[in-house]
Amino acid sequence: MSAENGHQQGEQGITLMIDNYDSFTYNIVQYLAQLGANASRTHCMPLVSLTRCLSPVRVYRNDEITVEQALALHPTNVVISPGPGTPAQAGVSKDIIAAFAGKVPVLGVCLGHQAIVELYGGEVVRCGHIMHGKVSPVLHDNKGVYAGLDSTTPPPPPADYPAGSTAPLTASLLATRYHSLVGTSLPRSLVVTSYVVEEDKAPAVTQDEQAAKGKVGGGGEVEEEKEVRMGRTVMGVRHERFTVEGVQFHPESVSTQHGMRMLENFLRLRGGEWQQATLV
Repeated sequence: MSAENGHQQGEQGITLMIDNYDSFTYNIVQYLAQLGANASRTHCMPLVSLTRCLSPVRVYRNDEITVEQALALHPTNVVISPGPGTPAQAGVSKDIIAAFAGKVPVLGVCLGHQAIVELYGGEVVRCGHIMHGKVSPVLHDNKGVYAGLDSTTPPPPPADYPAGSTAPLTASLLATRYHSLVGTSLPRSLVVTSYVVEEDKAPAVTQDEQAAKGKVGGGGEVEEEKEVRMGRTVMGVRHERFTVEGVQFHPESVSTQHGMRMLENFLRLRGGEWQQATLV
């Protein structure tokens, strides 16, 4: 890490976890513990300590810590957990991301991912599909948290990609999704690292347009005309300069392929910018 960012850290620094009041938070913490992190929650009994300790995990709820207090901890990396609601309801999450971007690696999961999208100028909107424990094939770029993952899942069918979008990704894995919101209208600073290709269920034309065309049934009801269109739903982003990544799906789910490996890739990363980043 370059000295210009002014952030002190050592090999035995902590992993800072911001808990957005979500039951999945400690599933992630348990994965980190299995990877060698000694996990504890502020004001709570610590989890079991493992012999090989990469870094202790300090867990603070999103209204229990300030940016100044977080900076004083000098963490090695930061994880923003899943949670209910929107990024605006995620307490200090976006401020924490902004404070540590360029200093140490930051990973956002689900709501944490959405907070990254919103912080850098993207939009978070309702998606057309209800995803609660649904498993989808996710295409990824085999970089960052996806580095070195096997491509064992057949890719989804081809689709038409928006003009100016990144080239279609080819590596794939199965991932578990729990979300009703998605990131969209991404800024240039965020690179799409993974997505799913799925049916866009919106009607091809409105009912008024159908009625104007005479598309009505014998009883006067409008015959809905639908066109099967495939769209791309963003499942991951990476900042073009800072070591900041987000995943919309849940790597800690037992139904997600290579979830442990993704978190291990994140834990091994050091440095706040990709050009100076190293692996331990």
